[in-house]
Amino acid sequence: MSINVRRCRSGFVLAVLLCGQVPLACASGPAQQSVSMPAEVEFDSNPRLAQGNASSAVRYRLRPQYSYTYHVDDANEWSAVLGANLERSNNTQVSANRQDPSVELKWQQETPTSSWGLNANYSKASTRTTEFDQTGTVTADRTQTNRSVGANFGKYLTERWMASGAINQQWVDYDTDALVSYRNASVNGGVSYDLAASEKLSVFFSGGHYSPSANNFVLARSSSSLGLMFGYIGALSDKFDWSVQAGKIKITGLDAGYYFQGKMQVNYKGDYASGGASFNRSAVAGGQTGGLTVSNSLRLQTRIEVAERTAIDFFYTLTKNAGYNGGRTNSMGANYVFQISPFWRLNFNVQRKTADQRAGYAGANVVGIGLNYTHPDF
Repeated sequence: MSINVRRCRSGFVLAVLLCGQVPLACASGPAQQSVSMPAEVEFDSNPRLAQGNASSAVRYRLRPQYSYTYHVDDANEWSAVLGANLERSNNTQVSANRQDPSVELKWQQETPTSSWGLNANYSKASTRTTEFDQTGTVTADRTQTNRSVGANFGKYLTERWMASGAINQQWVDYDTDALVSYRNASVNGGVSYDLAASEKLSVFFSGGHYSPSANNFVLARSSSSLGLMFGYIGALSDKFDWSVQAGKIKITGLDAGYYFQGKMQVNYKGDYASGGASFNRSAVAGGQTGGLTVSNSLRLQTRIEVAERTAIDFFYTLTKNAGYNGGRTNSMGANYVFQISPFWRLNFNVQRKTADQRAGYAGANVVGIGLNYTHPDF
């Protein structure tokens, strides 16, 4: 696990919560570097999630990552994250060998009353995991190439009123004609009002446009979305906080119509346990969706500190599409983590995946063991 270190300012944290950007962690010093080197061996009983004649695979994986953050001055910083997923399989018919790079670049300017940021990303990944996680669909193990550029801002207009927003352009390409490459543009913006130190109200609009770059899927067509959501962020106690957003969205294209959209999240942080529950219903795109479609996702997670250097993570995820290519996927599991030393960590994980698609129902069991070296101040 790599550690990115940044300055924290309350104004930008609010924009982060409302616009869905990655939160920043606090740190000091002009520059920080970190290195992470996770290695893992994993057995998957059914990588294709086939309904019959399941074929298993053993994967050997190495995922090096290097992070660098440079504070130009008190207001400006640059950061870069370079990584790769190097994977070998004993059954390449169902789980391909991989050499997937990833690059993330960011610039952020922060003052006590405003923030501005730019970001750019490039990554390659297995469609077996990206489509399953994003849209709840099952595909063969091919490669998705994802490129994106974006910008975000947040500014206090008065002591309590704040305006914030973000814009993003994404290019997604596949190395197979079984999936449709596409372009996806999105924008959101709105205002929020501070009721108290830990309570905020917000109203935000969002818009998006999906455009297929190939016609290998006969039903693929351009699709747009326009939505409005009202939100609230608050703290139930010193250990519980929660947020909720709800509204409507209009989608054109294959799954045209008006839909409810919303987000809800509850987090708990105790002395020896932490966890959270989140639900998200929003417009998404994927290689098999044929355009923008509404997807429902639920995630539950808990971490229990069973000893000074030992923890167990439990998780459950559910993804269900509401459109033409509607399907349902589940994933649940546990991860045992033992901190051998400040730099070395051992983990053992088990997972159960299921998919209920138009073609039928299938499941898979995944077991893995890994060793991770992390240097947070390289």
